[in-house]
Amino acid sequence: MDGRSKVSKFISCGQFYRAGGLAQTKRSTGATSLGNSWHEKGAKSGRSLFETHPRSAMISAMSTEKSSEDRLRQRVIQEAGLVAKAVQLDEAERRVRELEVRIFTSHTQTMTWILTAISAVMGLAAVIVTILAYLSKSETGQELKDIRQQADRETDRLERRFDQMKADFQQQFSAFAGDALKRPRVEISISGGPLNNQVLHMKRGQGPPLYQGQVPFFPLFLKNAGQKRTDPLSIYLCCSQRLGWSGNGMWMPDMSNDPEYPYRYRCQYPKLSPLSTVGLSPGESTTVDGDWTDYREFNWDVSTNTLWCRLQVFYGGESPSEARFQVKNAP
Repeated sequence: MDGRSKVSKFISCGQFYRAGGLAQTKRSTGATSLGNSWHEKGAKSGRSLFETHPRSAMISAMSTEKSSEDRLRQRVIQEAGLVAKAVQLDEAERRVRELEVRIFTSHTQTMTWILTAISAVMGLAAVIVTILAYLSKSETGQELKDIRQQADRETDRLERRFDQMKADFQQQFSAFAGDALKRPRVEISISGGPLNNQVLHMKRGQGPPLYQGQVPFFPLFLKNAGQKRTDPLSIYLCCSQRLGWSGNGMWMPDMSNDPEYPYRYRCQYPKLSPLSTVGLSPGESTTVDGDWTDYREFNWDVSTNTLWCRLQVFYGGESPSEARFQVKNAP
């Protein structure tokens, strides 16, 4: 989730707070109307409002509304702090990537200069050897042989040094490139193993499903098998048939433009869940499930025997992790 998305989420929290304020105003208006009703009843019976309903009851109702407003304000402040923390994490990660690029560029330039200098030295050595060979024509054959042997030894030494420096540079480059190419990777599984290509069975009993185990792919196990932290996770379940999920639990109905899976449901985490803010570290696992309402409402058209499903997990990679599976009515 980038900084702009987190600011949008903060604005949504502000709208939620204002909606809460409007709701409180309606409650206050309702309380006033109730007080007038009490006054009219008291007038009909010949008694005053304070005789019919004690004043302490009105004070208690106003105190309850005040505490509700304070809790709503504290919740908005907490969510704003989480958004600011996520923006700071994104900025720190961006600075780290810029520093890695600068270090890599600096190492490349340094090795280029070193290799150029070595090439120049080898060229100068070859020129010197040629000059010495030319000048040694007047010397004896033994002296010329000694010079040539010395030149060969110097050339071999420079070549070995050049090869060693080249190998060291390649090793350093490979290590640096390996760090830069690290990627996260999310694996999806259930208690029976990887979810992809599974054929699951659900037994329909009397009445709607009420107990865990009647949603055969719950709970879901997600693991970051890569070498880099994931972004905050987004999980979607796409189905060939409409489910009974109405949005009262953790799984909310969503729009789909896939003709193969025309019905889509989005997993809605609790707002303070780490999965919705920082993602998974390398090797870290988490469990995704539904609440009591999701178990109760999991059903589809009884005339259709097979439910085709595709689970997608978006985590910041080039493409989301997917698992395609079937749910059939048990015989």
